[in-house]
Amino acid sequence: MKKTAILLIILFFATTVVAKKNYLILNNGKSKKLLFQKTDQKAIIDKQTRKMKFIKRSNFSQKSTIPTYNKDELPVFTNRAGTKIIPTGNIIIKLKKSIDYEKWTKKNNLKIIKIVSYENNIILIKSPAGIKAIEISNKLANQKEILYISPNMWTETNMR
Repeated sequence: MKKTAILLIILFFATTVVAKKNYLILNNGKSKKLLFQKTDQKAIIDKQTRKMKFIKRSNFSQKSTIPTYNKDELPVFTNRAGTKIIPTGNIIIKLKKSIDYEKWTKKNNLKIIKIVSYENNIILIKSPAGIKAIEISNKLANQKEILYISPNMWTETNMR
């Protein structure tokens, strides 16, 4: 009984910490970058203008610590410099030249959207937008066939 109670307490605290985590690690196959989730904002791509629109937390329908996302809403992250970064879907991958990209994508159950470069073995694969794109990219990043991998990201820029 005592061991069960201790285990339940440990599980409670472990799940509480995970639920409040507001960052992700992006592994591109060469290095890892920390992305901080802006829990006070969500983003939507305007279908007509193709511009990013931001929704402030005061307009959210729920008030939880970590926001949930509707179909068209995307998470907003920042890097250490504070630049906004939004995973918009799909992943670019550079494979070793010796790898047959068609066999590799079939083996990994991935769909090629575009061959970016035949001579450099760079492909664009289909993935959902948001956190799922980062998770898929991270899962694939440690494969020995990959030289570089990154989800497509919208990145805030400042005009000079």
